[in-house]
Amino acid sequence: MGVPYRFIQRALAVRINAITGTTTAQLEAAYTTSPLTSTQVGSPIFSFTPIIDLVMIAEGRFVTAIANSAHPDRSYLRGLTSGVANEAAIPIVTSGGVPVVGVPGNVYDAADRTPCVRRPLSEVITRSRNSGSFFRNETYWYAFNGRTAYHTRTSVIIEVCAYSEAAQRAVLVANGNMLLPDNLEGALVDEGLRQAFRDDEFTLQANQIGQVADKWLEIYRPAAAAAA
Repeated sequence: MGVPYRFIQRALAVRINAITGTTTAQLEAAYTTSPLTSTQVGSPIFSFTPIIDLVMIAEGRFVTAIANSAHPDRSYLRGLTSGVANEAAIPIVTSGGVPVVGVPGNVYDAADRTPCVRRPLSEVITRSRNSGSFFRNETYWYAFNGRTAYHTRTSVIIEVCAYSEAAQRAVLVANGNMLLPDNLEGALVDEGLRQAFRDDEFTLQANQIGQVADKWLEIYRPAAAAAA
């Protein structure tokens, strides 16, 4: 959140010989320039825009891993849907229009924001389809079946992960800060370097650093199993 995207750009660029300059002083000046432009970053193998693409590809991969887990880092991607009726599809955008990614999270009553409790699908269906019969106590239950939400309320809102690559690219171009937690700066550099090969250039480095990037991604895999 407090690390500028350019820190990732320049860390990628220096490792693939894409910081301009032929002397130590020129390289240092280019590396520390803010904002970075094609004057400071680029080579015949990787020009300026492809390096931006590498940053966004790396961020997208970590966003996907986080959004499909139950890891606390989901809070960096937090969004809320508009109201969802019983047996309705989970929205594909948040109430603010940002695309939803990954698995849904907590569910709240749309009127009073009371948290709902996840229950077996059969119990939720029985309760919601027989309300007002022999069921008298009010319940706040929900279940998911694929992309369909079942619940016992009039309407619920769903906590989701939200991510717009276009919006974050605009933040990067505007010299803004990365979306994910600061401790993932190195992870995004490593994941970007995994993708930073062209023909036979930097293939060995990409393969080696890819193994390091996998270690970062493994942080979210136990949480992904918990979210299933």
